[in-house]
Amino acid sequence: MRRVAAAGERASTLAWRDARRDDRRHLQAFVCTSPDHAKWLPARRARVHPRQWELDVQAAIRKLKPPPGPHARLRLAFDKVGLAAVVHVVVATENDHGILVPVIALAQRLRGGKHHRGGELAGEALRAASDLKAAHKMEGVGVFARVHPRNTASGFAFAAAGFEKLDGLFHTQDPAPGPLEHHRCDECVESWVATV
Repeated sequence: MRRVAAAGERASTLAWRDARRDDRRHLQAFVCTSPDHAKWLPARRARVHPRQWELDVQAAIRKLKPPPGPHARLRLAFDKVGLAAVVHVVVATENDHGILVPVIALAQRLRGGKHHRGGELAGEALRAASDLKAAHKMEGVGVFARVHPRNTASGFAFAAAGFEKLDGLFHTQDPAPGPLEHHRCDECVESWVATV
């Protein structure tokens, strides 16, 4: 167990471990955004959420099926209340020369308080990536994370763990045709990289 304290205060202890098959119920109930679902807006004829990227991460977590296969690590942190944090890392399938961090998330009930845990989550992602590197006998491995530009908490977390932000925004999908000045970048991300 690791203890993290902020400004001389003692933070609650998070106990990190690998996910097990019986953790699926914890993952399916995990909440990392507020509100915990999108709301229907008749004027837009769509479901919307003020922080869609958080809702997307929450949905991805709820779909995870532990334990992961040999090319991934799924680390969970628990506190006295229950599941407190989730870290998921996978070997990049296209070339096996990198490791992706598709998910780091802190339970909504722990966010915005005196204790900043983002660096701990990103650090746990680096430890899990290091485990994957050793298991697959990989050399010179880059660890990559994609972060929505408005997700400043994750940006600070990755920076605190030693990741560096690459210049520019990257599209997760091809942009719609038309002038770029009218392009809404809902599908743009910042890329962060570290080496293990």
